[in-house]
Amino acid sequence: MRRDKRAAIRAVLVVALVVQGAVAVRATAQQRVFRQGKEAYRARDVKTALDSFRRLGYEGVRGDNMGAWQGDAAAAIYLSGPATAEARAAALEAAWAGYASDVLHYPASSWSWSGLAEVALGRARQGEVDRAVDLDELNARAQGVLDPWRAVALGAARLATRLKPGGYQELDTLASVYASIGDVDRAMSTYEQSAQLMPSPSFHLWGRSAVASQPLYGALRRGLERGLEDAPRYERSALELDTGRFVEMNGDREGAIRFFRASRDHASNSYERFYGDYEAARVLLNLGRVDEALPLIAEAQKTGWGPAALRRLRATAFIRQEQFDAACAELQLVLRDAPSSAVRLEAALACERDKDIEIAERLLRDGFVAPSDDPDVAKALLDFYLRQGRRETAKNLIAMWMRDYPDFEPLRSWAQPLALQP
Repeated sequence: MRRDKRAAIRAVLVVALVVQGAVAVRATAQQRVFRQGKEAYRARDVKTALDSFRRLGYEGVRGDNMGAWQGDAAAAIYLSGPATAEARAAALEAAWAGYASDVLHYPASSWSWSGLAEVALGRARQGEVDRAVDLDELNARAQGVLDPWRAVALGAARLATRLKPGGYQELDTLASVYASIGDVDRAMSTYEQSAQLMPSPSFHLWGRSAVASQPLYGALRRGLERGLEDAPRYERSALELDTGRFVEMNGDREGAIRFFRASRDHASNSYERFYGDYEAARVLLNLGRVDEALPLIAEAQKTGWGPAALRRLRATAFIRQEQFDAACAELQLVLRDAPSSAVRLEAALACERDKDIEIAERLLRDGFVAPSDDPDVAKALLDFYLRQGRRETAKNLIAMWMRDYPDFEPLRSWAQPLALQP
């Protein structure tokens, strides 16, 4: 009797261990899928990431903000501009499902409430693609009468900012909703507040391209400047560098130079000093102010950073001063240390303008074996021969290419000025 009882206890323990082991194996597999999904997302493979997160969702996994990860991956697919309306709608649906799942399990998640607002706004805009928005509808929005999706977007965005008043991304979303419903004043003030909280344009969607509206640009600029004043000194250099690039992108090159100089003044290490001087010199060269740019290039060279980039900048200065011999020599050094098609073409042209024809020809010929290896350099070699009056050389070269590479389509158009037929 006692033996039977012991056997029964052992059987129960074995079953418990097997079940526990199966659960552990399943949890480990789920963690691996989740990790793979996050790695794919960080590598910008958002489709693979979304597939991983949705698979876990189907299995009932809800931890680790799984829904937010799914929403982010699907939103990234939508923002990448899928080719068809069906693909765009599917991405919005997957994003909505992910963020909605997350707020159900984590109601205080400002990130997912903000994500829901963005998706709702996307759905509102998607519904307007195939129809014209008339003046009456715009007037209704201005008076606070909103379509259902914009109403959802506004409510979700406001809730997100209440949950996280200092969240610049949440404020950016609320500002975009305000702009969509025609509340321009609130949109600009909210954008300005967001820029002040995070005075680094590249962290914002609006900071990655030129701003369409001059008044909006003015509001963002005010917010950025106030934010920079409040920033700790050790952060100022990087923030001013980022702001300078944004200001330049919006056409204010003099303002950009001021920010780049300030970045250099607040630099706490040689790397920051290099970038402040480099960027200021680059913009000064674009403005044709070579005499002001050259001392900054010399200062940047003292840091030891970016030697190839600085040599290329010096070569640009030499070309502006018509010192083609110096530019030819400088660009050959750049080509040796950091080869690229663009540098090769610049070097060949500078050497040609210096009348160093043999070096110019060699630079172009060394850039490829088959014309398909680097079509830009191959075409530049033909143009070089034509500029030098060596028409027969050009004709013979392209005839050889047509014979050896008959499937390389650009040769047909290249041959036309030489009156050759494939």
